[in-house]
Amino acid sequence: MKLEMCDIEESYHLVWPDGCREFTTDLPALSVMTDFRVTIPLVIQSDAPAYDLQDVMKKTYQRFKLVVDSEDRFIGLIALEDLQHPDFLARIAAVYTREPLTVSEVMRPRHTLQALEHADLKQATVIDIIESLKNFDYHHCLVIDQSAGEIRGLISATDIAKRLHSGTRFTEAPRFAQLHRLLSP
Repeated sequence: MKLEMCDIEESYHLVWPDGCREFTTDLPALSVMTDFRVTIPLVIQSDAPAYDLQDVMKKTYQRFKLVVDSEDRFIGLIALEDLQHPDFLARIAAVYTREPLTVSEVMRPRHTLQALEHADLKQATVIDIIESLKNFDYHHCLVIDQSAGEIRGLISATDIAKRLHSGTRFTEAPRFAQLHRLLSP
């Protein structure tokens, strides 16, 4: 099927989700979740070299990737901040002439990660997320569906901050703890 390009007529208007035109912290928590049933998760193979991943992530505006093994099973995550950490840079320097470090050697393993439960988010608001994650010093929080045994999605502090139009300029992507401080009286 060949698709044709169309003009965007002056009378066309932008569509907004029902009841979500103005973003407030009272909106349902699920309105800020990236649902992996709808959006393909950003993944990287565990055996990929870690040394050039920082450049790739910066160029593609990705702050993290989910790490999967050769059978696409989730085993951890790698964040851009991990690749910029002095410990990682020292490890790269130490093995510079040897085999490169792989993503699995520098990732955050799944057993060290925590997540919010999808069923709980159905009853929660955006401010409930921010309050619950006020001590969570990361940019993203995974969402699991325990009843289905799934890693269902994620919530991004950056996405929330952008949608709040807070006027605050962050020098780097905000973490949930920073977002909480921003909204606290």
